[in-house]
Amino acid sequence: VTAASTVTGVAATTSAAGVVPVVTAASTVTGVAATTSAAGVVPVVAAVNFTPMRMNKSGTFAIPSSTLTLVTGWTADAGYPGTVITSNALVAAESATKTVTANMAYINNINGFTVTCAIFKNSTQIGSSTNTVANGTVVVTITSHTFASGDTFSMKASNSAGAFGTVSSGTTTFLKFE
Repeated sequence: VTAASTVTGVAATTSAAGVVPVVTAASTVTGVAATTSAAGVVPVVAAVNFTPMRMNKSGTFAIPSSTLTLVTGWTADAGYPGTVITSNALVAAESATKTVTANMAYINNINGFTVTCAIFKNSTQIGSSTNTVANGTVVVTITSHTFASGDTFSMKASNSAGAFGTVSSGTTTFLKFE
C-alpha cells in the first residue's frame, strides 16, 4: 500500500477476522459496515509525517569568552526542504521524539583552551560538549528527545579563556533534528 493507494476492505466472515489494512496518513480507506455476524473492517493508520530540519552556518562566528553566546548567521540546508529558521533557531513544525545534533567546526583555538558547544531548546540548555584542540569539531547529540510543535533549537558557543577561535562556515557546522 502506498500513500496514493485506495484500500477497500471486505466484510469479516465466521471463519476470518476480516481485512486490517495498514495505510499512511495520506491514504484513502473505505470500510464495509459491520453486520450482526461480523466485526467489519478496522483500518490502522501508520506513521504521521515528520519534517526533519537542518541549518548550516553561513559565514564565520568569533567564539566569545566564558559565557555561552548564541551562534548567529544560519541558512536552511537544501536537503531539508521543510526547515524553518527564526531568530537563529530551528522551529519544530510538529511534536515528535527525535535525535537532535549540533556539529560545530572551529579553527584558531590557541593554548588548548576549552571550546564549548551547547544546544538550547526554548532558551534552556539541553546538552553540551567540549574540545581543546586548536582546530577541531565539537559534537553534541541528544537521542530520543521529545519536543512540541513550535519549540526552538539553537546553538551557543564559548571559550574558557578568552575570545579565541572561530566557528567555521558551511556544512561542517550545523544544527539538525531528524
